[in-house]
Amino acid sequence: MVFRNSQIMKKIYLVVTTIFTCSLLQGQIFQEVTNQTFQGVFYGDAAIGDFDSNGRTDFIISGARPGYTGYSGLYKNNNGAFTENLNAAISQIMYSSIAVGDLNGDNKPDFIITGTKTGENASVVFEIYYNNGDGTFTKNTTSGIPGVNFGSVAIADLTNDGVADIVVNGNLGTEYITKVFQQNSDGTFSDLNAGLMGTYFSAIKVFDANADGYPDILVTGFSTNYIPETKLYTNSGSGSFTEKPITIPGIYFSSIDALDINNDGHLDLLISGTDYTPTPSLTIYTNDGFGNFILQENNFTGTYNGNSKFVDYNNDGLIDIFSIGSNAAGTNTVVLYKQNLDGSYTLDTENSAPIVGVNMSKGLWLDFDNDGDLDLLTIGFEGGNVAQTRLYKNKTINQETCGEPGNNTGDLGCVTFTYEGTSVTYTTVRGSDGNIWLQQNLGSVSVATAQNDEASYGDLFQWGRWDDGHQKRNSVTGTVPTPNNPSGLAAGSETYYTGWWTPNALSDKWEAATPSAATEVNGCDPCKALGNGWKLPTEAEWTAIKESQNIQNPATAFQSVLKLPASGYRAASGSFSFVGTRGYFWSSTTSSSGAKYMYVGSTIANPSAGGPRAQAAAIRCMKYPQTTSTYCTVSVDYDVEPITMVNFSDINNLTSEVVNTTPAYEDFTSIVGNVVRGNTYQLTVKGNTVGQFEHDIRAFFDWNKDGVFDMQTEYYHAVLMPSTGVDAIEATVSITIPATAVIGDTRMRIIKDQWNIYEEGEFDACLNAYYGQVEDYTINIQESLGTIDFSKNDFIVYPNPTNGIVNIQTKEAIKNISLYNHLGQLIVTQKQEQLNLTNLASGIYMVRVDFENGQTANKKIIKK
Repeated sequence: MVFRNSQIMKKIYLVVTTIFTCSLLQGQIFQEVTNQTFQGVFYGDAAIGDFDSNGRTDFIISGARPGYTGYSGLYKNNNGAFTENLNAAISQIMYSSIAVGDLNGDNKPDFIITGTKTGENASVVFEIYYNNGDGTFTKNTTSGIPGVNFGSVAIADLTNDGVADIVVNGNLGTEYITKVFQQNSDGTFSDLNAGLMGTYFSAIKVFDANADGYPDILVTGFSTNYIPETKLYTNSGSGSFTEKPITIPGIYFSSIDALDINNDGHLDLLISGTDYTPTPSLTIYTNDGFGNFILQENNFTGTYNGNSKFVDYNNDGLIDIFSIGSNAAGTNTVVLYKQNLDGSYTLDTENSAPIVGVNMSKGLWLDFDNDGDLDLLTIGFEGGNVAQTRLYKNKTINQETCGEPGNNTGDLGCVTFTYEGTSVTYTTVRGSDGNIWLQQNLGSVSVATAQNDEASYGDLFQWGRWDDGHQKRNSVTGTVPTPNNPSGLAAGSETYYTGWWTPNALSDKWEAATPSAATEVNGCDPCKALGNGWKLPTEAEWTAIKESQNIQNPATAFQSVLKLPASGYRAASGSFSFVGTRGYFWSSTTSSSGAKYMYVGSTIANPSAGGPRAQAAAIRCMKYPQTTSTYCTVSVDYDVEPITMVNFSDINNLTSEVVNTTPAYEDFTSIVGNVVRGNTYQLTVKGNTVGQFEHDIRAFFDWNKDGVFDMQTEYYHAVLMPSTGVDAIEATVSITIPATAVIGDTRMRIIKDQWNIYEEGEFDACLNAYYGQVEDYTINIQESLGTIDFSKNDFIVYPNPTNGIVNIQTKEAIKNISLYNHLGQLIVTQKQEQLNLTNLASGIYMVRVDFENGQTANKKIIKK
């Protein structure tokens, strides 16, 4: 019954994944995760389990370090970022074997490990680690089970009593063993004296070979007959075993995997290793259901001293093959064979290539990022006294074509770019300022799931520097280059310079597109690597997003659409501060102390904080939304009878009233009016009608930013009575900004046209005026204030940045509003909840609100 259900599920899965993967891109699907490092080991083992029950897969690695000292470590998965769990307190072991299973029936994964424990009192050990569920383990070193080297272990119920037993295989020192230890009701273990062949440089596999419901044991390796052998032992169900003759040849330095690859309900085998010659092999044996195994002819590259797995690495529902180790020439090798629809296999050189070959190795498949495809962890020896543990992300699931976020605040997209020499895909988000932002820090594994989510912290850059390795949190400190500015870095340096870029000037920049374009006064902007338009935010842009998202502390920073984590900073000395409690994010704006950054402290968020360029902060990249719409051209057929004033929101544009002295069409799109969804604004237009003629005022707003003015939803009409253009006569119409209007910049078109009965009902935004003029403006649509939360004794300033008029909104009664310049000089004090900065110089201003309850609050305003 289990096998029939398995077949059905596989068929369903094939249909689903076939539909899903229709939209996938072609290309390499494996990418090494380079922003995480692990201890490199060889002659060891690796195993997986959710040891902390958080729904994420953790892993254990153990083996020899270069120099032949032992290492064992359990790495906890924190939403895709790994940290070593030192509380596990695992003995440092090499020549190791590991197995994971629930030994004591408490539904928590325990593990066993055996090998040579190094250090004081070095010895061959066998240890059981019972999972306490809190990140700690209870170690049992007195089970009576002997320790072995160069072998294999397994956990399974071999005696059909509902309790997990243990199989141990390997070199005991005086002999080679394969023993079965039955677990007793009190948790102790007894040797069943099962009479199995002992081997080392070996592999065993516990699986149901003959479909009788009892787990059998396949043993390979170098035997006590001093030759490589392979034997199958079938289980009677009570823990007694009988050797079953098979035609599988003897191998050692071996690996075994079992899986039903042909959907017949029987477990097939994948075996790799070498015979005595030595000639390595990689072979599939299909199972007839009775424990008889039939060799399948395939021209696979043989491997040994590694391991091999059945795995669907490309999520197409077909079982593929992975193998790592040494080939016949003794060269480190990795091969992936993709199964075709006809059951044959093709070597996948493209996806094998990114994976580094190692020997004395293991390859472990796990979905570490919970994205639905299998990622790869490898351990092994590269040569030259170098051991490596590498993690490879499988990009099969998330290789959809990236697009920009939608037009609503919080809409998500993605961007693919090269970082640290490899292709990465990051999440993007539409900000409440209308701009597009990365929703994660450069160098991060993922978007933050909490303000102290380690996977989201990413790297820390010194101001003016780029992706050259210095930004890694484990980069080494050193003395400054000569000269001590971007021009002294050449192509880059992995060194974290403790006295970086001093002295410096306010006129310095951080906006060069490439390292080669960096100069003594201009660093390379790391955001440029994301593609056209991407850049570091300025102080003003940080201010705008901070205000529009009401970011006040780490909690509100994380709750914002940017999902800003408390990633801390690295001091000029190289030490780290406030990691997990505060956020520091560079801007491209300089300061007298070095440069400005967005600071998110426990009780304040300040986009104008300053610090030395030698300290390091996180990087968030942004870009302005691309305006791709091309609007129709329009003109005037006869005389230019001009528009003399357009007033709408921040726009108050006065022009000449003289006929035929200004262009028929005038492009004023550099003039921006800031509006808020749901609010109503009055459009006022004046103009010269040249006599006693009525003129139509036709206003068009491209609310959906599709480049077309829709007469049904984007057209507004008013009548201008005869006027000289400089008298008091004006045309007015109320414009309510639709709640569905797309955030960001869009086009407003004003057409003044002498009314003509012949044009009635025949005009649109692309039809020339008869007598009159046409003007275009830019409207910046901002998020509705109803979606922005602000607390008691706080207030909202909008639009900010502004071209002139700003509005103030609060829940409390206002006593006074005061406006100050950047020198702290008072400009105006008033009670009216609207400030006019039209005639003030561009720059930063401070507004203070005094409330009737005696409290005060301050905010910055950016005047464009």
